[in-house]
Amino acid sequence: MNLENLASDTVSQILKEGIKQGHSPNSWKNEPLSFHLLKGIRHATSAMLLIQHPDLPCSTDEDAIGHLERSLCRMAMALYVLKMKGEE
Repeated sequence: MNLENLASDTVSQILKEGIKQGHSPNSWKNEPLSFHLLKGIRHATSAMLLIQHPDLPCSTDEDAIGHLERSLCRMAMALYVLKMKGEE
């Protein structure tokens, strides 16, 4: 697998999971850029903590990879929102 496929497959998978959880397919487009950035940073920070301290209790069932996947998706959302705002 190459980086491009990994990134696009991951974002697609996370978006599909969100729809299965009851989120509207495009509702994320209405959220502010700062929301996506902060959630992406939070997931990246959680992943880093779990990698550095695997014995720490976690409030979710997500492991470091799950947090990184969600961080990637949120950052892709942030990039989309920012680029679409520039095209208005």
